[in-house]
Amino acid sequence: FSTILSTTHTHYPLSTIPHTRQGCDDIHRLHEVLSRAVGPKLFYRLPKLTARYMRKIGLHRECLEEFDTRSEFEERATQYHLANALAILKAANEREAAEELFQEAKELEWKGRRPIAWQTLRQTPAVYIEGLEHRPFWDE
Repeated sequence: FSTILSTTHTHYPLSTIPHTRQGCDDIHRLHEVLSRAVGPKLFYRLPKLTARYMRKIGLHRECLEEFDTRSEFEERATQYHLANALAILKAANEREAAEELFQEAKELEWKGRRPIAWQTLRQTPAVYIEGLEHRPFWDE
């Protein structure tokens, strides 16, 4: 990985982007780094880095606890962040990384259960409702 993060008009030494070289467990700080230092315009230029940040945020205990406090009909942070990470990896054609993350998400255990019930890598929504019929296209 290069020591310079380069965009069309600006070059950022990675040392100026907090927590890129060191571990960080503050998910709010990680979210800020994603939003401000990397930013949505760079997500697809740095898909693996972006997905790694999103994964780390999603697997934090604070996010995982939403499986206890929110129903499957509500957006839960872990599934939300993993779904977004997968969307970026898929859009960037990082198929292998997307498949690995998809498998990790499906195998995730929280308090003896597997709360993410996605069936296929093609459909990884932030809100997944078990038993709802999923089709590629809906007829009116």
